[in-house]
Amino acid sequence: MHVAFICVGGVLDDMTMLYDLINASIESSIIVCDSFDLLFTNNRIIYVRLRGVALMDWSDVQFNSISGVLLRSTGICWDLRFVLMYEVYRCISLSFCYTVLGDAFDRFVLRLFEIKQGLLATKQLLVKLI
Repeated sequence: MHVAFICVGGVLDDMTMLYDLINASIESSIIVCDSFDLLFTNNRIIYVRLRGVALMDWSDVQFNSISGVLLRSTGICWDLRFVLMYEVYRCISLSFCYTVLGDAFDRFVLRLFEIKQGLLATKQLLVKLI
């Protein structure tokens, strides 16, 4: 047996079955994210309940050393994955999103966007793995 024959998930021939399983899971998860987006983002009840709740501004974020979605919900365009391009982020294409009000609805929209971008990144890396 040669080292090139062994890969993630077993041996080289087993990867196609694993690839199909992971790809189907990613595709169904993207469909669920799109359904959540249609159901919750444009829903008037969700909008009224979340808009203006738990407001944060950039001084709150800076004082409490908050990063990630909470930072981007206040209008600060900072994402370490795009600034430093560490690990495999150079090999994949991702979109960047931020909002400006810093309330619960903005954080919800950003988190849903991040989930979808993570699934798309996993799909791109899976193609590069094969």
